[in-house]
Amino acid sequence: MKAEIFLLQSTVSFDTAYSYRVKKEQEGFVAPGVFVLVPFGKGNKLKEGVIWNINKDEDEENKKYNIKDIDSIVSDILPINEEEMLLCEYMRKRYFCAMGDCVRCIIPPRGNKGKLVKFAQIIKDDNKVIKDIEEATFKNISYVKILEYLMVNREAEVNELLKVGSCGTSIVNNLEKKGYLKFNKKNIIQVRNYYNEDIMKYKEHVLNEMQEKAYQHISKLIEDDSFHEVLLHGITGSGKTEVYLQLIAKILQNKGNAIVLVPEISLTPQIAARFMGRFGNKVAILHSRLNDNERHVQWQRIQKGEVSVVVGARSAIFAPFNKVDLFIIDEEQEGSYKAEGSAPRYHVQEIAKYRAFKFNATIIYGSATPRVETFYRSQEGEIDYVCLPERAGANDLPQVQIIDMCEELKEGERGIFSRALVHEMRLNVLNKQQTIIFVNRRGFSGSVICLSCGKTIKCKKCNIPMTYHNKADRLICHYCGNTGIMPKICPSCGASSFQKRGCGTQKVEEELHALFKDCTVARMDADTTAGKDGHSKVLDYFTGNNVDFLVGTQMVAKGHDFENVTLSAVISADSLVNMPDYRAEERAFQMLTQVAGRAGRGKFPGRVIFQAYNIDDYAIRAAAKQSYSEFYKNEIVLRKMLYFPPFCALGAISVICDEDREAFDYLVNYKKTLMPIIDELNDSVSLMGPSRSSIPKINDKYNWILLIKAPNEGIIEKIVSQNMPPKSKIKELYINIDINPGFMI
Repeated sequence: MKAEIFLLQSTVSFDTAYSYRVKKEQEGFVAPGVFVLVPFGKGNKLKEGVIWNINKDEDEENKKYNIKDIDSIVSDILPINEEEMLLCEYMRKRYFCAMGDCVRCIIPPRGNKGKLVKFAQIIKDDNKVIKDIEEATFKNISYVKILEYLMVNREAEVNELLKVGSCGTSIVNNLEKKGYLKFNKKNIIQVRNYYNEDIMKYKEHVLNEMQEKAYQHISKLIEDDSFHEVLLHGITGSGKTEVYLQLIAKILQNKGNAIVLVPEISLTPQIAARFMGRFGNKVAILHSRLNDNERHVQWQRIQKGEVSVVVGARSAIFAPFNKVDLFIIDEEQEGSYKAEGSAPRYHVQEIAKYRAFKFNATIIYGSATPRVETFYRSQEGEIDYVCLPERAGANDLPQVQIIDMCEELKEGERGIFSRALVHEMRLNVLNKQQTIIFVNRRGFSGSVICLSCGKTIKCKKCNIPMTYHNKADRLICHYCGNTGIMPKICPSCGASSFQKRGCGTQKVEEELHALFKDCTVARMDADTTAGKDGHSKVLDYFTGNNVDFLVGTQMVAKGHDFENVTLSAVISADSLVNMPDYRAEERAFQMLTQVAGRAGRGKFPGRVIFQAYNIDDYAIRAAAKQSYSEFYKNEIVLRKMLYFPPFCALGAISVICDEDREAFDYLVNYKKTLMPIIDELNDSVSLMGPSRSSIPKINDKYNWILLIKAPNEGIIEKIVSQNMPPKSKIKELYINIDINPGFMI
């Protein structure tokens, strides 16, 4: 008996099903989807793989090549089923990646319950650590983040520290070698239980007229027991979540299953509490901040049929139900639904559509500000459209005021906050009501400029301006992590006068403390939410202590429901539209509308202030009116004129290399091989580039991009698959293929 096996760790170049002989004693245990250990390569090093096919007949290949035996069966990974295997085959073809990359998406971490887990403990004196940080001993911010985290927590799992530092194991290992940390191993028994009997019950609400219409419309689609897609377009505060809950309740009555996706980890605790408050222990939680134990336990609960509802971030789309009746993608416009890092670079919508079609299930795309592509499909009749045009409660949408900061400058006002915003914040403090302030960047200042020579201090590895953080008087590159203490003199001319331009969350926080001496401020950005439960801690502090202000980046805009927030503000609204991406206006409109939607969700009316220098931008104007139709009317004309989605699909082939010229030449040569295929197609297919990415250099690596525009994704797949990018002779040259990239990199 012979088995065809894909390795879990492989590259596209070597991604094939390898043949292995099944030993007699293994024959009753092997089947497609079972995980095994196999000897691989000249050294016969044991590698993990998954059986894809079984051939029971002894063929000539076995006799000719004397193939190797399967070493053993992996017992701590449950086999994948036929539906999951077909999904992996789809992803492998669609996203031009190795089969092992796809399989790892649909299996959980093993977990370490009852096994030894590696911990790190800080051993160097805190005063010495602080001194080393202040003297810029560390040139990468990951070292600083990990040490600062350990000075508070003293000890943590190594995997947790990797998330805190957004880094690889080499950073932690270097800290151990330099005597800052020591490692030890512990048995981990405890696994967090999200549900307990004391959890607040989330009672069913009576639907209003528009909610009831939405509920009835989608119920009929679900009862039809065939594949459907529906856009639930509800303004902020319109009660989409209650519609979701009642639809799921109906599905559970029929012993069905549902997957609910939310865009950000920061949303998960609040959403999880609502779903568990309604459905109790039938809910499983899946997101990246769970440790391996917790994720493994949740995954097993799903596979064993102990739960019927999965709530989580992007990866929860792979929850191992045998059948799913309803997929809900809440805030479907969010960019976090696109996997941008390692392969496969999938979008949640595409995976949901594939699985829902197989299951004859219904997908709900819920949003107050849907993607242009999704709304276009609804207007073309490709998917159902349901609208919730009014808030579920008694309150109307908040009133939005646009403040022209150019006029503020003419009046001699040069502070971060306009006079109108200061006035409104004072009212909120007096009335003991809360305020949310959105800032488009973290840190203190966006850049530091020498007043003598006019040069901006840039990262040497990325050639982009470094961000100033006032907490440790430090400059940080937010792309590669390069860091250093703020220089006393200019590295270009030796002058000692600098100007810090732009503002980030730290600067806004400092200004609030200066304006309101006794106020309390919570800050929510990547610096304050690192580590386990970082988002929950900030949100709990804001709500539980009745904090006056919540300052943050996009995290503060994502679906939060705070009853006492009556004022939302955006410090620099036009900074959102000044991005090198055809989606810049769309993202600006979405973000501004979401920020506005945080105000006035309780018993008090809401007010919103947008500060901007370019107040005539159509995205800002439409967001102030909270009018999606006005935004869409302008945006769709531009998209059609420039031939961008939804009128075409995009394929991006990017090359990253240590040598600038080598990266460029590689794409020039590859473009030549594609041109004959392009020439055979009609004029609707175009090849653009190679051109530098919007950030040409990151961490001493240069990035060039080749862009394919075609009427649909299938044509792009055909073009690339017929002529895959060849393997480069240059060792440090990396090639990425991305269908419909989330950002124009």
